Amino acid sequence: MPKALQLYRRACDGGVFESCHTLGQIHERGDVAVPRDPVQAAALYARACDGDVVAACFDLGRCYETGEGVARDYLRARAIFQKACDAGDAHACEKAKNRMR
Repeated sequence: MPKALQLYRRACDGGVFESCHTLGQIHERGDVAVPRDPVQAAALYARACDGDVVAACFDLGRCYETGEGVARDYLRARAIFQKACDAGDAHACEKAKNRMR
């Protein structure tokens, strides 16, 4: 595992939730060092969202909306988008308002 990934993992494990979000993005995309793993990405987004990383909440909501890495659940997606909206993410507000009626 490349050194940068080790450092992100250590930071995430230590409660630096922005690092959990970054790791989630890496797992969602996949690359040479890390195979694409949507389940791991969603789990990392959830951890970061629980740590109040607004962008991670948006990404987690998107996972629930599309069923990428988790079972599709529009009600859960809407609730997560609303959490991000309440924290000031305008794009999440649009998703919460317009999606899953």
